[in-house]
Amino acid sequence: MKKNISILLALILVLGFIIYIFLAKSDLGQEILKKTKRIQENTNEITKIILNNKTVCLNCPNGVKEVILERKKDNWYVNQQFIANERQIDLLLKTIKEMKIKRPIGVLERKNVLKRMDVQSTKVELFSNNENMKTIWVGGNTADQLGTYMIVKDTLNTEPYVFHIPGFNGYLNSRFSCEENNWRDKKIFNFSNNDIKKVEIIDYEYPELSFSIEELKSTKYMLTHNNIDTVLINDTLAKKYFKKFDDIFCEKILSDNLEFSTNEIKKRTPFLKISILQKNDLLITLKGIKKNSSERGRTQNSKYDTERFYGEINNDLLLIQYQNFNEILKINNEFNIEN
Repeated sequence: MKKNISILLALILVLGFIIYIFLAKSDLGQEILKKTKRIQENTNEITKIILNNKTVCLNCPNGVKEVILERKKDNWYVNQQFIANERQIDLLLKTIKEMKIKRPIGVLERKNVLKRMDVQSTKVELFSNNENMKTIWVGGNTADQLGTYMIVKDTLNTEPYVFHIPGFNGYLNSRFSCEENNWRDKKIFNFSNNDIKKVEIIDYEYPELSFSIEELKSTKYMLTHNNIDTVLINDTLAKKYFKKFDDIFCEKILSDNLEFSTNEIKKRTPFLKISILQKNDLLITLKGIKKNSSERGRTQNSKYDTERFYGEINNDLLLIQYQNFNEILKINNEFNIEN
């Protein structure tokens, strides 16, 4: 009896290996994949990507997590509201372009894979204008974390296969996130020095470090230090400082979860406020809030994290590195201000 079982298992393994070689190397294997070839070779034709899964989301319009990425002219947008993170979009398109079948699903694992994908998978719809180019279901990862289970609708007989990117040792499903904040652009400030009319920095902990710079004329600016001392500076110095507000990024846009409340953080007393008045009279304000130190890490012996703080802007809560604001907050030497 044991001998017969061993022979049967050996035959299944051999058959699976033959199928894999047949699909990957034969003309039929190439024929099966040709339906997705147009998409992979022309990802620039993709104008919209819809990602959704069955994760319950009470605040989401459809009750589940969904992200709509849409190209409009030269920019991608997230859910028609936010500018998208170009790097994340490029990584997604690169993944779609380069992913290949690693192997077919074994007979013994097929049932479990389909069962897991029915409970938890991400539906990815690719559009060129209003035409649906392809729909892909992205499931979990293989046990060795070197492949990802996927089903390509109307292709490969709608059977699950393990996909990977040749030469990349890792899984792919994290690149198909349905978290809105994962796709949003992380820029905090992105102003030209000619866009800014006034900058005001209020340091609530050390008021003597507070200051503002305001345009008076085309070539003159007023620097007010600690709300007391006022001096005139020329446009060269002012615009050199204003230029520092170009390409300032946060580390992460934060969301609520079971262990973290953004509203609780926003209620804390800020230690810093940065206000930027643009020449079109639009005012942008960022509040800085101290971040408690974690139990582990380099700042564990400090009351507050000395590397990162929270920032509130436009009702969003951000995680920000102090080093990204060093040039904005420290101006004493630049303007010869004495404390």
